[in-house]
Amino acid sequence: MIIGIGGASRSGKTYLAQELKARNEHLSIAIISQDDYVHPENEIPKINNKTDWECPESINFKKFISAVKQANIVSDITIAEGLLIYYHQELSKLFDKKVFIDIDNSTFLKRKTTDLRWGKIEDWYKEHIWKSYLQYGTINSTSKQFLLLNGNSVLDLNNIEHYLEISLLNKN
Repeated sequence: MIIGIGGASRSGKTYLAQELKARNEHLSIAIISQDDYVHPENEIPKINNKTDWECPESINFKKFISAVKQANIVSDITIAEGLLIYYHQELSKLFDKKVFIDIDNSTFLKRKTTDLRWGKIEDWYKEHIWKSYLQYGTINSTSKQFLLLNGNSVLDLNNIEHYLEISLLNKN
């Protein structure tokens, strides 16, 4: 089974993937993060002389897709997560189950302001990240193909596992 988890930066994609893995230790679960498949920095477009990590051209989708397919061969469950996973059609078609974590702009800004993994992020770049998400990372919220989650509140992991049919795998 291949699960896609998409949503804005700081929406909880990585957290959800890690929680699903931790709650199902008896299963072999591979987590493939879009962030691990970026092109070399000198090959990524710039915006205001800053590397534009938020655009589709920053991701090596060929390697990302290959990694997802390889992980699926050796794992019970493969989880692919990232801002742009539903942007690329070939990648999106791989997913047996699709999850999207929605957050509002104020939650994004609050979380991004406290995210210091790469140092302080300038306000203009935070706005650019949000605009890129709206342009490349959103889905049709009425689509029945997705489990749409509210990332502004606590995620109900039991219901998520039920939707993903992980509970069925637990019985085997």
